[in-house]
Amino acid sequence: VIALAEALNAELEAEIDVLKASKLIEGPGSNPALTLSGDILSISERLSEVLGQSAVVTSYKKTVDSKLKELAQGKDEWKHLFEVRYYKERNAFSATELKKKYKALYEEYQRILKVTVNPKFVVEPKSYDESSLLSELGLVEPEKLGEDIIGLHQANLAHWSVDAQLKWEQEILEAQLLTAATDAQGIEGVLLWNIRESKNFDKEAIIVDHPEEYSDSFKLRAASTTWRVAEWASYAR
Repeated sequence: VIALAEALNAELEAEIDVLKASKLIEGPGSNPALTLSGDILSISERLSEVLGQSAVVTSYKKTVDSKLKELAQGKDEWKHLFEVRYYKERNAFSATELKKKYKALYEEYQRILKVTVNPKFVVEPKSYDESSLLSELGLVEPEKLGEDIIGLHQANLAHWSVDAQLKWEQEILEAQLLTAATDAQGIEGVLLWNIRESKNFDKEAIIVDHPEEYSDSFKLRAASTTWRVAEWASYAR
């Protein structure tokens, strides 16, 4: 773990200026979008590979978790492999309920203007043969684990290490592309900017102006229990 931490820290030190600079970019520049060539092309190609691998790893986790829940969820002997949460019955305000009963009023109070400006990377993830990539990444295919519940949970844990490394590299690659296009409107086929205006529901105002309609828009939520696969567990008996 220490060796891995030191290797990751070395990567961070090498890219720290780029990562810091990327956090300061709040929107597109005024120059035309950059064309895909040279270093930008190389970075985008690597990003495509990372995104493709991440997609396979994410799908892997879903399959593992689904199988693990199918075999062990709800069973006391396997409870230690899950994060179990209990939610009491509760009566809570629902904007959806208000919209259903008082549509005109709901629309009238959609008035908190929100403007978001976000970079959007449109690089296509590279396609991989799932079986070959899982083997390369050191992940055991779910089919080979059969009904081995501990093995499935360990596969879930193994996923986190691989996923964290991929997300780490993705952040660095995106920061490199973003800073390369600091003064441009984006990068053709790689980076666009989403500028979106929206209006949010002014709940505080409607409580004051229309307390009766507000009180009439509560919805009873039934008690529930959720079983989420734990990111740690003791296998000791």
